[in-house]
Amino acid sequence: DFSPDLLVIEECCGQADLEYFNHKWMKDAYKTIIVFPTNSERDQNLALILKPGYQVIRRSDQYYLEKDAAGGNERGDRLFARGPGFALVEAPDGWRFWVGVTHQKSKRGDNVETTKWRLREAARAHDIVESLRKEGPADVILLGDMNDEFGVQGFENAAGGDTVATLRGDDLTLVTEGLAKEGRISFHGYWREDFRSLIDHAVVTPELKDQVQGVEIFTGAMARSASDHYPVMVRLRSEPPAIRPTTLPATTPTPGAGN
Repeated sequence: DFSPDLLVIEECCGQADLEYFNHKWMKDAYKTIIVFPTNSERDQNLALILKPGYQVIRRSDQYYLEKDAAGGNERGDRLFARGPGFALVEAPDGWRFWVGVTHQKSKRGDNVETTKWRLREAARAHDIVESLRKEGPADVILLGDMNDEFGVQGFENAAGGDTVATLRGDDLTLVTEGLAKEGRISFHGYWREDFRSLIDHAVVTPELKDQVQGVEIFTGAMARSASDHYPVMVRLRSEPPAIRPTTLPATTPTPGAGN
């Protein structure tokens, strides 16, 4: 019922366990299994898995080592709570595009300083997307658990702004914005109602915006019991920029984010 061509995971097991899970329980549905290096303290990692036909050309995943310009945070001197990690992916038709995954600092025990930290993460993630866009190819999508809603809430007024708007900036498209305005949720929290909202988002570069065919939250089958987050799925039309016509029916790939 939910079987994207590319799947990013924000709270994942280690490399060996994910490979085992794919082989035993998903019957090798995915060919490429990547667990990115992160700053996780609880073995909750970032991952990207790809179905056969999709190739990773190269990775850009050392951002987790960057220092926090504010002088540090409760975790130490590194900026990012976990990620991000990016991979340059080639689709079966030759289209190359960047796929990224991140997990910003949790809202649990939130306060002004933690919100400022999330804002710093969001600002730097935006700059990384722009850097990869300039490096090329310009088609870039970043998905992840941003641990914040679109719009100003909580401590954001005191901290300096909307975290999700900071991630989007003036040039990226927040493809989950429509879901947020509809009041949809991605974090359901099992029985807990605090933070029950849309905190899993995706942004794309201007060059990729017209390739977005739809954005959905998958709530069927075992989604509610499998995780405290519902998967967010972005449908993309797969075509190299040089051959993109004005209209085409929706095709793969379908990157999805889920915990």
